[in-house]
Amino acid sequence: MKIKIEKIGINGEGIGYIDRIPTFVSSVLPQETAEVDVVKRFERYNIAEAKEILIKSPKRITPPCPVQHRCGGCAMMHVDQSYQIELKEMLLKEALLKYSGKFDFKVIKPMVVNPNPTSYRNQCKLPVRMLDGRLVSGMYRPQSNHFVPVSRCLVHEEGLDVLRAKVLDVLTKYKFKEFDERKWEGIRFIVLRGFNGVYQCTLVTGKDKFSPECIAELSEIEEINSFYQSVNTDKHTHEIFGSGVTHLAKAKTLEVKMAGLTFRLSPMSFFQLNLVQAEKLYEKVVSLIKPSNFVVEAYCGVGAMTLMISAKAQEVVGIESIDAAVKNATENASLNKIKNVRFVSGDAAEELTHLSKTKSIDVLVVDPPRSGLDDPMLGTIVKSKVPHLIYVSCNPSTLAKNLKVLRDYYTIEEITPFELFTHTPLLETVVSLRLKK
Repeated sequence: MKIKIEKIGINGEGIGYIDRIPTFVSSVLPQETAEVDVVKRFERYNIAEAKEILIKSPKRITPPCPVQHRCGGCAMMHVDQSYQIELKEMLLKEALLKYSGKFDFKVIKPMVVNPNPTSYRNQCKLPVRMLDGRLVSGMYRPQSNHFVPVSRCLVHEEGLDVLRAKVLDVLTKYKFKEFDERKWEGIRFIVLRGFNGVYQCTLVTGKDKFSPECIAELSEIEEINSFYQSVNTDKHTHEIFGSGVTHLAKAKTLEVKMAGLTFRLSPMSFFQLNLVQAEKLYEKVVSLIKPSNFVVEAYCGVGAMTLMISAKAQEVVGIESIDAAVKNATENASLNKIKNVRFVSGDAAEELTHLSKTKSIDVLVVDPPRSGLDDPMLGTIVKSKVPHLIYVSCNPSTLAKNLKVLRDYYTIEEITPFELFTHTPLLETVVSLRLKK
């Protein structure tokens, strides 16, 4: 079946139409014509696979990764980087138009481009399988549970891939197998995070125990700075970690330096995956803030941006729902001798309500997950009447939905998109909004 691709989708797939039904096709580009097979039909859309590209876009390149067509990690690696940026800007504008109606695109600033299109990720969370008698890690094919072994991922910092092979070799030696959901045993995921050759390793397992000999041998791997286990036996969950982590060996936290500050991270604490671009993004947020009395950051994680903001305010409060992250954030403030910052653990809307009743907030910074701001948080922001709102988003669709509500009360001053994750459709944005008078 022949199809012409009209535009790009939010997951990097091409979108064309078969009998007026939107059809999503991976690894194709706008204005390409492809021979496809429809693999899934739904009431309102189809999913198809491209068998042959009949008319190719001049923007198409040969992916440098040999498994890109099978792996779900880099949906846009077949696209020239400059065109990737153009497509992401297009996705942002389409989302703003779709959910907000008329929109003045003049407020959108040029994309802050990733200078390192490969080897930029400092973390990996990969499923583990047994192949030919040894444990290996890899990815899943898009929209499937089909495992694709990957020894070298080009967007990973190379040290991550070297280290995961070493760890899995040790686990193979000690007779560990892949996770068996019937026995609740085995290695489920390997999670690595690190900077400058120093890494934190967390093994997500069933009810397995690590022998002292195995822990000792893993600890001998020089690159490992911190070693943890997380037990996750829930076969229905999409979460990688279980309910918590257990420290097994070496340091309890991983240290990272950014913007002249030092941060200590525990395994479940969020930290940006591209350190170079994250620093630029945070510096952009700080640059938008005029010297203030009281600034609040919601969804603050381990406090990286909060601590950077502290130079612009007399007092800063970070709100975070994950207790371990709040503990890390508090330790990070102490570590950096920053005394005008404090962190509270709790629901963002509830804590913001409390803070707005006790003190006038000059600036509110929000950095929510991909799901965006929920209705209670949107309502709280509107009621609090904070004069300056800065929204850091990692999802153009939920950003656009939230802005549709906020535009009734706030004027959008500027939107700055950031390319953190080259070869993927993911996009970060920083939005500055002022309360209408």
